[in-house]
Amino acid sequence: MQEVQLLIGDRDVSAKNSATFNRQNPVSGEVATRAAAASPEDAKAAADAAAKAFPKWSATGPSERRAKLNKAAEL
Repeated sequence: MQEVQLLIGDRDVSAKNSATFNRQNPVSGEVATRAAAASPEDAKAAADAAAKAFPKWSATGPSERRAKLNKAAEL
């Protein structure tokens, strides 16, 4: 089973309240993944981290952005 964390401020983190949810295989009924269930506090932390990162990202040229997004998609 795969464990999925929240990505906040370029780090994988658990939900503040340690809440999770399961995604089940519809055929077997087995748990396929368990993921962190973000709280409103987690969502605010993610939004704050994104706002902090935005100035640098907005100054990045389109070719570099494309390369970074493609690399992220490959991962």
